[in-house]
Amino acid sequence: MPPARQADANRPGIIVDIDETISITDYPTLVFGIGHDDSKPYENAREVLASLSEQFDLVYLTSRPQWLAGETHEWLAKQQFPPGKVLTTARMVDVYWPGSFKKRAIGALRHTLPTLLIGIGDRHTDIEAYVANNMLALVVHPRRGVKYHPDAIILQDWPAVQAFFEEHKQTLCDPDALRAHFGVGGPPLDPATVRTEPEMDLSLLVKVPLLGPTLLVENVAKLGLAHEQREALQALERLAVPFEDVLREVTARFGEENLLELRLAIEGGELVFIVEHVRDGEVFEDELDSRFERVEPPERLIFLRDDPLTARVRARLTFSEALARALEAMEGLPCEIELEMDDGRPTYEIAMWTLGRFIEVEVDAETGEVIEIEDETALR
Repeated sequence: MPPARQADANRPGIIVDIDETISITDYPTLVFGIGHDDSKPYENAREVLASLSEQFDLVYLTSRPQWLAGETHEWLAKQQFPPGKVLTTARMVDVYWPGSFKKRAIGALRHTLPTLLIGIGDRHTDIEAYVANNMLALVVHPRRGVKYHPDAIILQDWPAVQAFFEEHKQTLCDPDALRAHFGVGGPPLDPATVRTEPEMDLSLLVKVPLLGPTLLVENVAKLGLAHEQREALQALERLAVPFEDVLREVTARFGEENLLELRLAIEGGELVFIVEHVRDGEVFEDELDSRFERVEPPERLIFLRDDPLTARVRARLTFSEALARALEAMEGLPCEIELEMDDGRPTYEIAMWTLGRFIEVEVDAETGEVIEIEDETALR
C-alpha cells in the first residue's frame, strides 16, 4: 500500500473500520494462520474509498491487536485499497471491548487532526465512538436487530455510501460547511478520561473461540510493558530538559553513526538515560545519570540476528530527523527512540506520552515516511 499523504488542514478526514466494514474477515486464518486467508473486501468498498481518497484523508482504525498489523497492511495492499494510516491496539482486551479503545484512539487522533470529522463503521461501538468524539457517523452494512445511535446515518452498502457523498459533496468536502450543516466538529474526548468498559461481543468468541486463552496470555505479557510505562511516566516527570536536548547530548557523546537507542528509565529511584550503541562492530548498553555521567560499566548485548547493525548501516535519517518527523505526525512527550529492522527495512520507533496514552510512531529510516502510529498503552 502506498504511503499515506500528509494531512491537509483544508481536507476533511475519514476514519474507516476494517472488519465487517470493508472486509468480510476470515478470523481463524487471520488470527492463527490456519489455511488460506479467504478474507474478501465488501463489494464496491475499494472503489468507493479510492474515489473518496481524492478529496479526503483516510485513516484505518481497527481493534485488531498490533501483532496483526503486518497482515493488515498486506491485505489492504493486496486488495488495492487507497493509502492511509493504519492504527491497531497494543492490548488484546481491546479486541473484546473495542468501544472504549476506539473512543480513546479517536480522541487522540482528533486532538492532532481536528478536520478528522467523518467515521464509517458497522458496529454500534464504532458509531458510539464517532458520535462521542463529535464526528459524523455513517453505518454501512447495518447489523440486523442492532439499535444504532439516533444521530447515525444508516447506509445499506458501499454504493449507498457513494451516493451519500455525491449528494452532499459540497458540504462534506468543506470542513467548515460540514461542521455547520451536520453539527459536528466539537471538542473530542480526552483519552485519559475514557475507561475500558466490558462489552463482550459473543459473535467474535464464536468466530475465534481460542481468543479467550489468548487474551489471558496477552494480558500476562503486558504486565511487564505496563511496569516499563509507569517508569517512563516517572522519568518524564523528572526530566528537566526536553527529550530533544538529551538526544543531542547523547548523539554528541556516542556519535550519530553509532547510536541505536535512547530511552528514559528509573533506576534506584533516579532518572537515567539508557543508550544502546555500536563499538567495534558490537552492541553495548550504557546507563547514564541525569548529568550524562556513566553509572556502571557498559554491558555488551548479544543479538541472535544482526538487525540493529543492519539498520545502522542502512539508515539515512538521523535520530533527530526521525524524532522531528514523529512529532509532526503526533504531538507528545517522547520517552524512547530506537533504530531497528522491521519487515525488511530500517525503522525508527519513537514512543511518546500524549493525551493519557503511550503512542508509538514508526518512521522509515531511509525515506522518512511515517509508516504507522499505534496505541501501545498497557497501563490500566
